[in-house]
Amino acid sequence: MLVHCPNCNAEIDSSAKSGLSYCRHCRKNFVFDKNAFKNYHAKWRLNNQDYKAKMLQTVKKYQARHPDRVRDSERKHDHKEKEQLFQIFGRKCPVCGEERERKLIFHQKNGQKHPRSYKYILEHANDFTYICYSCHGHVHWAMEYLHLTWNQMFALTIPLWAY
Repeated sequence: MLVHCPNCNAEIDSSAKSGLSYCRHCRKNFVFDKNAFKNYHAKWRLNNQDYKAKMLQTVKKYQARHPDRVRDSERKHDHKEKEQLFQIFGRKCPVCGEERERKLIFHQKNGQKHPRSYKYILEHANDFTYICYSCHGHVHWAMEYLHLTWNQMFALTIPLWAY
């Protein structure tokens, strides 16, 4: 493949897989195919264990030096995931109708413990619901002492938490 050097405009025969070439006239490296260059180096980074270890150290150093930036970034990411969850579940307790966001939490319908991450809840959205703290306590009480499932509680004509 014939390419032209961007520095001296000399014509060079280049067939490198990396998309990087060397000009013998001006003695400089240059990129002739950006996509090939990106693909080659992406594969190299994935397969190079030393590079991975070095980058992990660099990330840890950055996180140690800038905890406030890292925290802000995580909060922005969490906010996006939380908004996705609101679109799925709505912003209202299905039991009592509570709408204040600070009083609402996610509840796993089978009553088991789960990781406290929005990503996990998004991945298992069918297993969760969004209820208020008060109803959450009643639901767990009914599951533990009356051995009711989530669906059985909503099948009752008189809700347990109405008293």
